[in-house]
Amino acid sequence: MMNKVILVLVVIACSSFVQTDSKLWLAGEELIKTLKAAAPKVEGEAIREYLYQDLNFDNKYEVIEKVNKIEEDAPGFLNVELYPAFELQRVFTYSGGKFHRDYSKFTNYLDSRVEFYRFWKKQIQNPVNLSTDSKELIKANKAMFIKELDRLIELTEKLKK
Repeated sequence: MMNKVILVLVVIACSSFVQTDSKLWLAGEELIKTLKAAAPKVEGEAIREYLYQDLNFDNKYEVIEKVNKIEEDAPGFLNVELYPAFELQRVFTYSGGKFHRDYSKFTNYLDSRVEFYRFWKKQIQNPVNLSTDSKELIKANKAMFIKELDRLIELTEKLKK
């Protein structure tokens, strides 16, 4: 009897994490397909990355499009360590049967992105904890990297308004 009670509780708990709206997934896949078609490509593949994430823990997934302007201008330029520092994450929320770019419910997420960019700006200004490869890349491109991080900070701050 005790096993059945525990099983029922586990099923109930797990079902609260599952979105029952299959239309969300279909709309999400359609959005990603559309975004990929418009994204810059290298060897026929979109440079941008796409993922589902529940940013505000409301059991509704958002679609995130990761855009890296530096990498789009010069594919392969950034190393693995520095690449994430310059990613702008565009947020698309699901409502009314489709996804829309919307940041209104994600002030905390945007705050964390601003802090992320500020952290990386400090790393670029003083790269003592980074790899030798990153240090050399920074040495040759420091002004450009700081300018891009300042742009990302300013843009993300504007999205909060």
